[in-house]
Amino acid sequence: AMVYRINIFNIKLFPHQKIIKTYYVGDYTQDKMGTNMLMEGAKRPWVVYIPGFNGFLDTRYTSKIEDWRDHTIYNLQFSEIKEVTLKRMEEPEQSFKIINKGSKNIDVISLKENKKIMNVDTLKILDYLSSFIGLNFESLDNNSMKKQKDSIVKTMPFYVLSVTDTKGKTSVLKAFHKYP
Repeated sequence: AMVYRINIFNIKLFPHQKIIKTYYVGDYTQDKMGTNMLMEGAKRPWVVYIPGFNGFLDTRYTSKIEDWRDHTIYNLQFSEIKEVTLKRMEEPEQSFKIINKGSKNIDVISLKENKKIMNVDTLKILDYLSSFIGLNFESLDNNSMKKQKDSIVKTMPFYVLSVTDTKGKTSVLKAFHKYP
């Protein structure tokens, strides 16, 4: 847990990590319905399980740093988004920019024609801009060889998504086809 060496009157200084509990994850039980665990300092182990889950828990405890990494791509509220640009490389006529002017005042621009698109479905645009909250990736591709990854990244992206927040920070996401 994150604690502070000085924490007085809403002044928090010198943050550091503090171990709350230490326990050791053992093997699964004979019926494979629980996992043996031992709390540091305890005299006997316990069988731990998740109610409603059949199986053992050791797979949920990993020491691989990639498994503990934050999987967030975007976590922005509609009101925090200033601009979204989607460039579709294979279908440039489908590329667009959304400019959020606030108070549900939104412009949609065709990138190919560099013109404002009229008569857009505002509810669909609002729904699209609301989809950037809690947007995560599933996992890192650690199984592909570096040579294969490098060759994928050298190809033309399927699309490029740029999101600029109201503070002026722009995040760019490039998506590539991965062929078998």
